[in-house]
Amino acid sequence: VSRADDVGMSYGAIGVLGALTAAIPHRYRAAWVAGWIAVAATGVALDRDVTSVGHGTALLLGMAVSTRFGPAARWTGVRRVLLVVAGVFGLLVLATDGVTLVVATVAGGLCAAAAGWLSAQRNSSAQALTRSDIGGS
Repeated sequence: VSRADDVGMSYGAIGVLGALTAAIPHRYRAAWVAGWIAVAATGVALDRDVTSVGHGTALLLGMAVSTRFGPAARWTGVRRVLLVVAGVFGLLVLATDGVTLVVATVAGGLCAAAAGWLSAQRNSSAQALTRSDIGGS
């Protein structure tokens, strides 16, 4: 770490991005987590430096801390804009060059879509089971 180019505020910023997980509505949370983990993992795989590993670690720590927060507040237009700005900033911090930016965006999008689909399938299966249990009683 003492020889790293970046030991500054970017770790804290990515930790805060991870902590935003608590603000994401539950139905979108799996997609949010999978997408950002894929973006960070892509950065680690392509850049292979201590900074990328540190960013990934900060993201995971922020996500872990978010489990201690209370329920998310009601979403407003301003909060949505701030989330988009935070997401773009986070992507630019995690992707250090053009190639990493493109690959990480695609990987994150694909993983988020897959996690969102799996989460929706699981939720619909659970609702169907609950309905059949209620109807069968």
